[in-house]
Amino acid sequence: MINQFKNDANEIVESVFRFGPKQGLLGILSEPIEEQCDVNLPTVVLFNAGIVHRVGPFRMNVDIARQLSRSGFRCLRMDLSGLGDSGMRSGKLNSQERAMLDAKDAFDSLVELGSEEFVALGLCSGAFNAFQSALHDPRVVGLVSIDGVAFPTEGFRRREVTRKMNFRFVRNAIKRRLVGGDSDAANAGEALAESEFFSVEENPDRCRSQFHELQNRGVKMNFIYTGGFEEFNGEPQFEEMFGVNPNDQIQLSYFAESEHTFPIVDHRRLLVRNVCDWASRAF
Repeated sequence: MINQFKNDANEIVESVFRFGPKQGLLGILSEPIEEQCDVNLPTVVLFNAGIVHRVGPFRMNVDIARQLSRSGFRCLRMDLSGLGDSGMRSGKLNSQERAMLDAKDAFDSLVELGSEEFVALGLCSGAFNAFQSALHDPRVVGLVSIDGVAFPTEGFRRREVTRKMNFRFVRNAIKRRLVGGDSDAANAGEALAESEFFSVEENPDRCRSQFHELQNRGVKMNFIYTGGFEEFNGEPQFEEMFGVNPNDQIQLSYFAESEHTFPIVDHRRLLVRNVCDWASRAF
């Protein structure tokens, strides 16, 4: 069900999009105006990052969706069940099972609007869910993973010794400690709440196998990592993890100066440009 509510500078149209069991899930659908819509492009579905609702950290999902829509893509930034404005899904399901059912409901509902193929996009746990949705559903032909799947390698461990002597790393570690202050109990409560919605711990061999499954299926992938993501510390780690270098099918970007949630405006602009340029080239 769609309730149109906004026209963005006569370039895109945005609507409330309800879907899923009893229309209990909700997202915002961004679409180019009819004259600019390309029906041959896949629809981009943006997942929640952690327990942040559909706008994303510092509204990054809004920025990405709107810019992609100006380029001709239909985009849905959705709330997973139990997050934002989406109700909790009934039944005894773990976080991943819920997320995959939510994703399938989103894809199925978008098919009713004429969408046939999809790009899954997310940050952190959202990247994990985007990755898994691509594995679960052959209609997903593209993946944008921002600070997503990563695991330590021998090269990672060697580089980490140098990184931990870097002034910026030490400064940020001190800042995180100071911000935490005496609120350990509050932080523990937040971690518990987040654990209800996602788990990103994966076996390296399984991750590698899943990556190659997507590669062999021809899924076009854009992997983006930041210097603020502690599980990844340099472009060489990608080849160390997956045994392949970036190519026409797989793009890799390392934003060494960016924090994990892109709080700096210029860094978010670079992210949006990266995603939109990749999508235009890939599709």
